[in-house]
Amino acid sequence: MTWMQTYTGRAFDIEGGPECDDQIHLDDIAMALGNTCRYNGHCRGFYSVAEHSVHVYRRVSDQTASPAIQMLALLHDAHEAYTGDVTAPIKRLPWMKEYRLWCGRVQERIHRALGVNNLIARELSTISIPDAFAMVKRADMELLATEAEVFMEDPPRPWVEMPEPLDIDIWCTEPGNAAMVFSVAFHNLKNYAEEYHAQNHTA
Repeated sequence: MTWMQTYTGRAFDIEGGPECDDQIHLDDIAMALGNTCRYNGHCRGFYSVAEHSVHVYRRVSDQTASPAIQMLALLHDAHEAYTGDVTAPIKRLPWMKEYRLWCGRVQERIHRALGVNNLIARELSTISIPDAFAMVKRADMELLATEAEVFMEDPPRPWVEMPEPLDIDIWCTEPGNAAMVFSVAFHNLKNYAEEYHAQNHTA
């Protein structure tokens, strides 16, 4: 089976299934996303996928108390730790269909390995999965609009339709710190989820 070596020295089987979920580790995801620059590096200054993910998570946290939806936000680009960050215009091309499907499978592996599916299962009676993903997508687009204003030159052609930019601070923190902030957010969210479910008596 084709595999790659991760930051922590693990083997990651490219087409692995549930039997390979123990290959997924938060430290690998955090460091890889911290080292990955958004926009293929075509931006003013280094801006990591890890920092972007934390901003999306914080935006969603302002809108819902659901730890499941917040976790979906934090991990929405987690697969890129293994698949790489291909820019959206390329990813949407017809001949990238197999790549998009593979990204989805990797994301599913991450959700299983990091307990996201369990979080969702505990909240199925109170959240709508399509609405949850729509909320995360909206926050992602709001960050796209904000980042475009902060990091990019004036576009030579129109981008996709975007919402208004957010009034937030973008840190542009260095890779190691971005990885740490991402990891801390994950662990804090796991602790919050336990408190949330205990208070709400969800099964």
